[in-house]
Amino acid sequence: MSNGLLTSSVFVSSQLEGVMPASKRQQGATLLVMFLNTGIFVGAALSFLVRYVNCTPSEANGFDCNPFLTNANFTGP
Repeated sequence: MSNGLLTSSVFVSSQLEGVMPASKRQQGATLLVMFLNTGIFVGAALSFLVRYVNCTPSEANGFDCNPFLTNANFTGP
């Protein structure tokens, strides 16, 4: 099972006859897409926070935990 399979299953099953009236299917699909995009955005934004909190300065990362900048002068092994 993958995230893509689960997401596709939700999108397909939301359009079935007994789940949602035909007059509301377009609005339901739009709402699902909004929730999907919001989840992807929040997950991507939180990844920067997790990297900052979980980072330990070392020679491998140039003793820098800033997720937006890298140490260009560091020449690793």
